[in-house]
Amino acid sequence: MRAFTIDQADIARTVGDLLPKEPPWVLTLNHTNWKLGRAEINLLVLGVAYRGLAIPLFWKALPKAGNSNMHERIALMDRYFDTFPSNQWPSSWPIASSSGANG
Repeated sequence: MRAFTIDQADIARTVGDLLPKEPPWVLTLNHTNWKLGRAEINLLVLGVAYRGLAIPLFWKALPKAGNSNMHERIALMDRYFDTFPSNQWPSSWPIASSSGANG
């Protein structure tokens, strides 16, 4: 089986180039956790929702079951801000989150 690396920043920039610069899109911060056999699959995903479709921009596989914490969510947002400097996007974004309330 071949391995390859996906540059999430390249994917995010490509998606960003295709979207209008001003909303009606919404940033989403979602978390999903399930079991595949004995393996825990736990993903934290920052995406963009546009016209009923959610597109992942950045994601992190978390090495644990359960909710993400504030540090993990901030780290994902930092990757977003590193990829999209504030002068390229609106100064305030609508954000929808379902990542849990624990800190």
